[in-house]
Amino acid sequence: MRASALLAGVLALGLAGCAWVPAKKTVPEHAFDARELIQTPTQRLATLVMAENLQSLDRLLAKLYLRNPAAWRQGGHTSAEAAKSEVMFAIKSRLPLAPLGRVRAQDAIATAFEPAFEGDRAGTLVYGLGSMLMDAWEGERTPTLTDTVNAQKLANAAYNIEVAAWLLNHRADAAGRPLLVANERTADTVNLSFEREFGQMIGRTLLMATVSGEHLRRSAIGGAQAVATSTLLLPLSALPALP
Repeated sequence: MRASALLAGVLALGLAGCAWVPAKKTVPEHAFDARELIQTPTQRLATLVMAENLQSLDRLLAKLYLRNPAAWRQGGHTSAEAAKSEVMFAIKSRLPLAPLGRVRAQDAIATAFEPAFEGDRAGTLVYGLGSMLMDAWEGERTPTLTDTVNAQKLANAAYNIEVAAWLLNHRADAAGRPLLVANERTADTVNLSFEREFGQMIGRTLLMATVSGEHLRRSAIGGAQAVATSTLLLPLSALPALP
């Protein structure tokens, strides 16, 4: 009897396993933009990567304000949404964030974790990340044929995002409390949504750096191949046919 009950349990688990179907993630679709006609494949990829990174920053800031409601209040806003809108607008428009003056990019990231800073740490951190990425993209979210994407700047930005993620997880005040509450690890809960968001931004930006460097390398190789073709192959084609 006990053996038959055990067998029934094993069969039930097996059937449950067979019934599980992995979820299908929707592939993002983008409407056609006339600027695509004056973009190389690399520049089009840069446009998509930047758009995804901005969405990550938007989600990251919403999460930070949710877990740190004092942050947006310290920025003098009436709501978390109003604070987020101001930060994201400043990033996309390459404008200063009013409370910071000229402080931006890496300096803003560092400011967000200064123990004596009394402003909006969450907004300052995300503004620093966003303005740094805009600098890495040479200020152009949708680069075209006249724009360049610097692979080294992109690689530096990816590294700085990684540093910011480490600071978020480790910087605390004199009493040992996190300067910004983010990832949660308790006996009952493990919430690593912040870690995943940072990881996606790092991965995208590093990929963009690699592709940009490869684009320049392939352009040089393509130029060399064109020269070789014109100086070697064309004269050979003019030779008389062998008898």
